[in-house]
Amino acid sequence: MIAALLLCLAQSTAPAEVPGATEVTRAADAPRATGAPEAPDATGATDASNAPGATAVLLADSKSVEVGQAIELVLEVEHALDAMVRVPDEQLGLDDSWVVLAREEPRARPTGDGRARTTLRATVASLEPGERDLAALQVEILSRAENFVIFATPPHVTVASVLGDEDHERPPHGFRENVDLGPEREPWPWLVGLGLALVIAAIGGGVWLGRRSRRRALAAAAEPSALARLDALERSDLERGELAREAHFELTRVLRTEIDRRAGVQRAALDDDEWLERALADAGLAARIGPERERLGALLAACREVKYGGAPATHWAARERIGGARAILKSLESSAEAPR
Repeated sequence: MIAALLLCLAQSTAPAEVPGATEVTRAADAPRATGAPEAPDATGATDASNAPGATAVLLADSKSVEVGQAIELVLEVEHALDAMVRVPDEQLGLDDSWVVLAREEPRARPTGDGRARTTLRATVASLEPGERDLAALQVEILSRAENFVIFATPPHVTVASVLGDEDHERPPHGFRENVDLGPEREPWPWLVGLGLALVIAAIGGGVWLGRRSRRRALAAAAEPSALARLDALERSDLERGELAREAHFELTRVLRTEIDRRAGVQRAALDDDEWLERALADAGLAARIGPERERLGALLAACREVKYGGAPATHWAARERIGGARAILKSLESSAEAPR
């Protein structure tokens, strides 16, 4: 009787099994997934997506050059004021078909609201013709809080051969074996042949130089005016966001180039802020622009926000700013034509 009572008591205290229940595993006992990437070290370099707030753009002062002609590359990085910019690649991501002719040290300037802009300029030249796509340039942002890496989107450059399309280099033919002419052969046939070769080379060089000069003259004569370039830009498909953003680069380039041409100076290497300061320091230009000088500063500032500040580019804003650039150029033309 007592044994039966103890047996019943033991069965009532045992945990009951629920049919179909699954086993629960604690997180500490759960197996780790193999091949999963580990979290990055908080003190090491992180990707730019984990640390927003910095942008980089790589520009070229000309998108169409000849082999060996110098191109100025301008890297502009927008970042926090307490950060430092470093470009570790001395070759700027270029392969052996490019030559770095000159490279300046990065220069940082505060832009307000705890932000700064660092500019790096380099002069390069291509040794090969063709459609050249530069490699993305790695930029390191160093600060006390963290270090991270961003990449500047490279420009596309068309490099033309100085020989023209019809004068591509041809593979050399095989050389003839040396022939012993003997002591009885006179040297005058060789001298005559050498003279003829020099005459032919001189004629060929003159023809090539003449053709090159003619091509350049025709290209200069066919180059549209600044107002015509703005008209063509306004007729483009500005409803596409990337074309509207590119239009801000182009209208700034057209406006600066035309004003520099009228002033007889070359300031293509300066950024927009430095260019505006130098341009308005010219008393003659400031007098000709007159009331348009405030519009010029506001236009460049608005374009800079689209080009480097991440501001949205709409076709309405692009057409309005193209109209502002056209008004500035027409004001210059009217002041130049006015009697003095």
